[in-house]
Amino acid sequence: MPPTEAELSLTPPDWTRPAAVPTQLDHDAVLKMTAVVFSGAKIEFGTGIDPEIEDDEFFVVTVTTTGSIDELLLRDRQWHHLLWEVAPATGSCYRLLMDICVRG
Repeated sequence: MPPTEAELSLTPPDWTRPAAVPTQLDHDAVLKMTAVVFSGAKIEFGTGIDPEIEDDEFFVVTVTTTGSIDELLLRDRQWHHLLWEVAPATGSCYRLLMDICVRG
């Protein structure tokens, strides 16, 4: 049976929005986890807005770090995996930015 006119007019859920609003406990957990994954790195915390997606505001965790491409890719994957463990309801509210210092 095809969908009715009423069913077609329903707005689909916004899957990009988190299940909850991040709290200071979420921020603390994310920053603590970041300090473990990027041991010795300079870590900064701020906010960001996506200029291409309306109303897409998020928290930015910036790490200034060194390492080989393989090491940095591994840490990036670890960070994203652990993010959902330490902030399962609000993980989509965070973005990782790596500022890479080249070893000379």
